[in-house]
Amino acid sequence: KFQACIATADTTEVTKDAEEAKALGINGTPFSLVMNKAGAIAEIPGAFPFENAANPKQSVKGIIDSLPATKPANQKEYTFRPIDDTDHIIGSKDAEIIVIEYSDTECPFCKRFHETMHQAVDAYDGKVAWVYRHFPLTSIHPLAESGAIASECAATLGGNDMFWKYLDALFAAQGQSFTKDMF
Repeated sequence: KFQACIATADTTEVTKDAEEAKALGINGTPFSLVMNKAGAIAEIPGAFPFENAANPKQSVKGIIDSLPATKPANQKEYTFRPIDDTDHIIGSKDAEIIVIEYSDTECPFCKRFHETMHQAVDAYDGKVAWVYRHFPLTSIHPLAESGAIASECAATLGGNDMFWKYLDALFAAQGQSFTKDMF
């Protein structure tokens, strides 16, 4: 079933995510938006670590903890689609903090940030939810789109939990045996 899904892949979700990333002006991965219920939004433009004692503003924890309680009047405006049932999410879409990550399955920095985001979700114990959106940078990562499509097939066949298990496996294999044969 998995191979049949890949052979007849519907690329709608991957394309929708990538077009949104481009419209936001994102040109590298990983790139994340961190937002709270008040509408305050901060960017994580790269594979920041969970904690950074030397510079907390360049850490996921520092950014989450410093989100203001109200939306700043001078905050940059972001146009992205609301989180819905087509999104892949760990946690509740009603969580206090939502992190939307635009990522590439073949990107080594995304692999590092993937581990960091698992750490963040665990550390905040239900307070933080993580949404994954595809942004395959095929000009430098030729297998990224195949990985994105395969992860969507995993979701089609096994739901949200299978999507995350498959994505975890892709990132775990990256740099070792990450080849077209995985799909």
